[in-house]
Amino acid sequence: MAFLFLISDTFKFVVMSIDAASWPKPEGTYRLDENPKTHTRTDYLKMRLTTLKSQLLVTEEHLHEHLNLRYQLIAVDLWLYGAYFLLLMCLVLVTQDSLMYYNTSMVQRIFSTNQTYSLGLNAVQRLDQLYLFIESALIKSFNPNETETGKHRWRYGDHTCKLGVVRLRQLRKKENFHLGWGDPEYSNLDYMPRWELPYQRLAYTDKYWHIYEPWLPLSASYSFFEKTFMNFEHEGYFQSYPEFAGYITMLARTTHNSMKVLDYLKKNHWITRQTAVLFMDFTLYNADANIFTICTLLLEHTPFGTIFPKVNVLSIKMQVLDQLGTLGFIVAILYIFVVIQFAKSLVVTICYPGIDGIHPAGEGGGS
Repeated sequence: MAFLFLISDTFKFVVMSIDAASWPKPEGTYRLDENPKTHTRTDYLKMRLTTLKSQLLVTEEHLHEHLNLRYQLIAVDLWLYGAYFLLLMCLVLVTQDSLMYYNTSMVQRIFSTNQTYSLGLNAVQRLDQLYLFIESALIKSFNPNETETGKHRWRYGDHTCKLGVVRLRQLRKKENFHLGWGDPEYSNLDYMPRWELPYQRLAYTDKYWHIYEPWLPLSASYSFFEKTFMNFEHEGYFQSYPEFAGYITMLARTTHNSMKVLDYLKKNHWITRQTAVLFMDFTLYNADANIFTICTLLLEHTPFGTIFPKVNVLSIKMQVLDQLGTLGFIVAILYIFVVIQFAKSLVVTICYPGIDGIHPAGEGGGS
């Protein structure tokens, strides 16, 4: 909030300065009274008598007008915050969907525990077991018997399919790096296959990118703006991991080609003891429920040699307003209206702090 006030006040005074310099206000014309009246003591007493009569007519609740304005502003703020909180709570209630909860729970359980045809991530105890998990859970579980049935589906649900391909991303510890009390440092060097140095760029590197991409750092493909403002951290069990870092490779759309990619990675030891964490990102789509399921599976390899798996699942519906119903649509409209009022009140408070004649305590005003 302090940052918001600093930015808004700076912008406000810049606009006011440009306005005052470009379009100055015309100065008022002064004209002397040709027949000035000389006020006597009798005129002063008459004016004083009129003032005392007015004070006798003022009721008790209007004797302290400045304090009344303060109470009025507090009452308006209480009503605005109360209505905002109440409508926000109602909006949460009308938009809650039990189907999304069960979808998230089901997907987490499928990828976490052992199933009939696939290995669970919680059962992975060594790094070399990751290849078996990827093969059983992320490759062969999708599009089974595609050449025989012609169906593109998920083994654990005919209504669910995979969008795009699976992305594998790992962060590697630097060679001969002592962790100590500081933050870990990850490698960002260019490698040849099998993590060999020095790196040599060949003429056909771009053509055979599936062969050389897994050994090149991801950070080189992002701009400074993306790495500064669009980067975020993944919370793991041992520590946090940045999104725009590490080494990536993509599996293919078909089972046969994905197995070729996995065999290549396994043969060239893409996952080694230097691997700090491995991310497996993909998206599922449930056509019957119109639910997108964003899955991020990660396996941490701590400096102590222990393995910590984690399954993050986020279920999203793109067309929420179409499924709210009449009551939900009314609540959404009222919530938008109150948000606009709230934003207006915030802008007025920031840009016009002395509005309605109310000043901070000790800076003038009536008692």
